[in-house]
Amino acid sequence: MLFGWLPWLRGRAVALERGTSIPADAQNDLALILLNEFSEWYRALAPKGTLPRAFTGVSSNGRQAVIILADLPLDHVQRREFLIWLCRNEKFIAYAYGTRVGIANDSDSFTEGLDIYASSDRYDASRTLGVERQDGSFIQLTEHSHSLLPSNPANGIFFGLQRSNKTIAPDSEVAFLGIWQNLKSKVMWRQR
Repeated sequence: MLFGWLPWLRGRAVALERGTSIPADAQNDLALILLNEFSEWYRALAPKGTLPRAFTGVSSNGRQAVIILADLPLDHVQRREFLIWLCRNEKFIAYAYGTRVGIANDSDSFTEGLDIYASSDRYDASRTLGVERQDGSFIQLTEHSHSLLPSNPANGIFFGLQRSNKTIAPDSEVAFLGIWQNLKSKVMWRQR
């Protein structure tokens, strides 16, 4: 089952309920900042009818990249490995990753959603937004759930990509370098 890990992850996460305060040391953490920035970016794109799979990473010198991951010749496993490789290659210390998902309902059905994952050295944060398609191409996003956890490899597969010690096969590294060479000119860069 494609989304079989979601209940496991959500069962481990302590969701921050509305009105619950965020720990003081987390308020200025890059994971939470990137999560909020990416959420606002997606909210700005939604009325235009587009929610691209995207990634943003920040290096230790404050250089930030925003990368649209559409049309990559990678399956979901390879894409995760590519993001791990990218975090190492560009020396990203924190990132956010957004992707459309199916949200399991109480029944056996799914509704469309958008998951945003963010990680720093101290925290893993996530936000799930419900996707409601309106007339035409207009999309409305609604808050579904969010969580903030101390960093831990067991938090989930899209957390801690920059902390991963996963070995990337040499042939994959060559392929990822080629993909990155093609993508790099399309990346939006800024200094934080």
